[in-house]
Amino acid sequence: MVLINIVIYISSPACAKIKHIGSPGGVVIKISFSTANPDNIFSLCYNPGSLFYTNINQKHTIIIDDPLNESTIYGVHSFGEYDSVIIIDMQMSGYYKTVDLGKNWTQIGEGNWTRSFASAFAYNPINKQTIFTAQNETQLKRSDNAGDSWRTVKNFGSPIQDMEVAPGDTAIMYLFTEDYLYITEDAGLSWNSVDTSHFYLSDDFVINPFNSGSLYWAGDGCFKKYTDSGKTLDTLFSGEVSCFAVDPNDTLKLYAGAGDAVWALDGGLYKSINGGQSWQKLQINVPGDYYQCYSIAVNPSNSDELYAGINNLGVFKSADGGETWSMTTMAHTSAVYGMEFFKDRPGKLMTSAQFGWGTLLTDDYGQSWRYPAFDTVAYVDRSGPALITMDPGNPDKGMLAGWSYLFITEDGGESWHYTNRLDNAVRLFRNDYKPAIIFGYTYNQENGFYKSTDNGLNWRKLDWGSYFPALLFFTEDSSIIYGWNYSYDDYEHYLYRSTDGGESWEHFNDGLIFSDETGSPYSIKALAVQHDNPDVLYCGQRGGLSKSTDHGQTWTRIDSALYDMFYQVNVSSILLDETDTNKIYVGLEGFGQPGESTYTSGGLLVSTNGGQSWKLLYTGEVTNIKADYSQPRNIYFTTNFGIMMINDSVATGIENKSYSMPEQFSIQQNYPNPFNPQTTIKYSVASPGKVTLKIYDIRGREVAAIVDKEQSSGNYTVIFNGRKLASGVYIYRLVQNGQSMQRKMLLVK
Repeated sequence: MVLINIVIYISSPACAKIKHIGSPGGVVIKISFSTANPDNIFSLCYNPGSLFYTNINQKHTIIIDDPLNESTIYGVHSFGEYDSVIIIDMQMSGYYKTVDLGKNWTQIGEGNWTRSFASAFAYNPINKQTIFTAQNETQLKRSDNAGDSWRTVKNFGSPIQDMEVAPGDTAIMYLFTEDYLYITEDAGLSWNSVDTSHFYLSDDFVINPFNSGSLYWAGDGCFKKYTDSGKTLDTLFSGEVSCFAVDPNDTLKLYAGAGDAVWALDGGLYKSINGGQSWQKLQINVPGDYYQCYSIAVNPSNSDELYAGINNLGVFKSADGGETWSMTTMAHTSAVYGMEFFKDRPGKLMTSAQFGWGTLLTDDYGQSWRYPAFDTVAYVDRSGPALITMDPGNPDKGMLAGWSYLFITEDGGESWHYTNRLDNAVRLFRNDYKPAIIFGYTYNQENGFYKSTDNGLNWRKLDWGSYFPALLFFTEDSSIIYGWNYSYDDYEHYLYRSTDGGESWEHFNDGLIFSDETGSPYSIKALAVQHDNPDVLYCGQRGGLSKSTDHGQTWTRIDSALYDMFYQVNVSSILLDETDTNKIYVGLEGFGQPGESTYTSGGLLVSTNGGQSWKLLYTGEVTNIKADYSQPRNIYFTTNFGIMMINDSVATGIENKSYSMPEQFSIQQNYPNPFNPQTTIKYSVASPGKVTLKIYDIRGREVAAIVDKEQSSGNYTVIFNGRKLASGVYIYRLVQNGQSMQRKMLLVK
């Protein structure tokens, strides 16, 4: 399967230097066409902060940054020429508006503008400046200026679930509460009601564009239709309906997505051409017998053009009314945990341990992707780990371990063939300096570690005990191997070292970062060995970064500068430069919840002085870092949005925030956050000079000046009181000697 590529643009401190190369995937819960221009599509994913804006003609996608740093978005609504106004529905935080594709946001409304069951929002199709939403769950509010001011239409006394204005007659509006369907035919002056307490509204509803007296909706696992302004109810489709769509040009054409991974295994996407009297299951070319459709949209300008969110594989497109489908890269929130490169084949790599697809292959740095061929349907469980190791001496040959299966390739990963040489293999570790040596871990009654010295043809079980190393590192001396046991708790974590090629092991943890609560080392997440000196190790833990110069007998922490940047330092991955022993890349996991004072977003950082100071290259969770074989090297790192790439020489040359306390210009995240009404802000200046610390609202207007004076170098703490300000997102900006840094904070009253 060849995937349609759409260029992705990302936002980060080095956004002009970092390239998103894939891979596609993710659970897409809503696809909607722009009301201003049907060439533009919004794809809303389940992952927090995942909103994508695609121009399907230019094959151009951007990620729209959310206002609350990766909070969950429940709905998106656009109007105005060129989508000049976009309103999103945030989880438990109300509605936010942007007029510049997410660069700046304004919270609309006052008080408690929380969401109800669905995205309780509607707009007038003729005059899109007129919008409706729910305040305090039960009050219907109306704005005639795109949310700048509001007035109350009616208090329904019950939580509002959803609402819609009829496209054929904008005086007609339907509104669902928990117990009733309300209908107005005079723009809200009077309302009629229908008792709907006997069913549950599970999805948006759609008003027939040609008959304002009928509407379509999903609830109680069915796709239904109301006629006669709610007096007649017909069931069109049964079977755990997850989404539906009505062709805006021909309402006899209906689509229903069905299926549930637990309760309704006979899922899929269905089409009717006779108003729901009969249905046909559409065939989408994905591996396996089962698929679930989470979202479906029909191009209002071309009814043959369909877009569907399938499983956790991203967005699929059909140009012929659903007869054939192809994958797109319009959404890419499929977490990727591993990747493998091919020596002497620049641009070619495979993903591994990717949720959804399992593994994908590209030859052109992510310009196009394809799913490799497997000779058994046993590999249809792509959500499990798929760890790949390619032979650096012969890039045509490689091995892939998934749950219970071991596959081999002899054509560079294009096709994979099942082998029973090592049944139930779940981990593979190859000595890249001596590629014929491979270690494998199996998970069955004979679980344990095995060793092959002939590229996987024969295996010998080793007596390593019951521990489970996450990974092994090798040096040019094949007799020296390092490993560690990896788990999700914080108990009994050890590093291991073998000096006889893995036949025997010694474990040690003295000097690692210990938990005060458990008295044991924090879980070990990453280990790196200096290529020219196996005694020099770097260890990343859930809690910090340490270095050893005596093969792990003693350790020194080198994470003080990282803790000046982040509340919590959870190191997920380490990459050492092979030509400069002072250059270190680290990837950090996220920590906490967005909006909390302890929240850490994670990121990719580089140090050129052995960890004394760091440059932040990317903001967001990073799970793995690798370098390819090119010169200068390309640095690849895996994220919740797929794989990113940055050139090694560019990364260390970026003019960016350099952190080295206390001789640093920096500002920390305020605490507490959210706050009401006081919060503490800490900052540092590296040299004497004029310092300003000011507060701005989301529109960029100055609302307070906390500091505006000459200050000497050092660390400072100030307290900000927001008692005179309204609830919302604010920006505090530190400026000195031409440098500036800013952060966001949330005032909740």
